[in-house]
Amino acid sequence: PGGLLAITFWRLTDDPRYATRRLSFETYNASAAQPIALQQLEAGDTLLRWGNAGAPPRYCHFPDPDETERLIQATSLRIVERFHADGRGDRLNEYVLLKH
Repeated sequence: PGGLLAITFWRLTDDPRYATRRLSFETYNASAAQPIALQQLEAGDTLLRWGNAGAPPRYCHFPDPDETERLIQATSLRIVERFHADGRGDRLNEYVLLKH
């Protein structure tokens, strides 16, 4: 009670610079010791190359605007503040602050 919940949604898919970091699940599975079950993936699931060339990709989920709204509504909390920030143009992250 009285606490504040801060949620961050990455919006890297809105920045074309990150398009080159995307790795298809099929490409990953071609050389993976443990392939990812493609039938278990959801829209918005993505692999991103991160760090040096030998680093494993990072699994990310980028919810679309409708999913974002459903997630926020499921908390039953009220929005105190909502804004975008970070990166060129302040668009890489969406921040939502919620309170009971």
